Amino acid sequence: MCIASRILVASCCLPMLATSLATAEIIDFEDVATPLTELGFGYGPVANGYRGFSWGTNWVGSSSLPAGSASVYHNIGSTASGYLTAIASGTRAMYLPSDNSTSSNELTISRSETWNFGSMDFAAAWNTNLSVEITGLLAGNVLYTYSTTIATPGQMTSLALNFNGIDTLFIRSSGGTTAYTVGGGAHLIIDNLAYSIPAPGALALLGVAGVIRRRRR
Repeated sequence: MCIASRILVASCCLPMLATSLATAEIIDFEDVATPLTELGFGYGPVANGYRGFSWGTNWVGSSSLPAGSASVYHNIGSTASGYLTAIASGTRAMYLPSDNSTSSNELTISRSETWNFGSMDFAAAWNTNLSVEITGLLAGNVLYTYSTTIATPGQMTSLALNFNGIDTLFIRSSGGTTAYTVGGGAHLIIDNLAYSIPAPGALALLGVAGVIRRRRR
């Protein structure tokens, strides 16, 4: 193989190698406090700064959850809903609440550095046929999009998307019809959110790949 060909192969493989050098982490929300109660469930806010992320609209734990906020619930309730069966691991999971006066809810998860969103477990809490849209962005530019419909509440599904090189993850849940006699809304439950931060060496390799490509031109 000639030198030029070797350089071409190396420059193509470096981004994949950089991704593999990222350190994977899983957020299971087990360490988030749930001091408030409603319908027999304990719940509490996911504070901005938790695990290095901004979690949408920050709130300090009042009983009224603001739009665009993230909350964690502790499954100690008995009210029939998807909340009873949808925790993938442990005793806690995050959820996107709606204020029950709207048919949708949105959450923006972001951090100051580039990160990779790998996968998550998710379920609808109340509604059948809940629509879910997930978008990965970098500096305000859309890099990835994914959409699906959850037919039945309370059934946790694993979703692997591998949105690499983003700084913001936008999640929106909307629509559907409640399947229960008490409660309702476009609540989306999320557990075991997997992410990684590219290692400094990975970023350096990406820089080398860019230099190689420029020299080939």
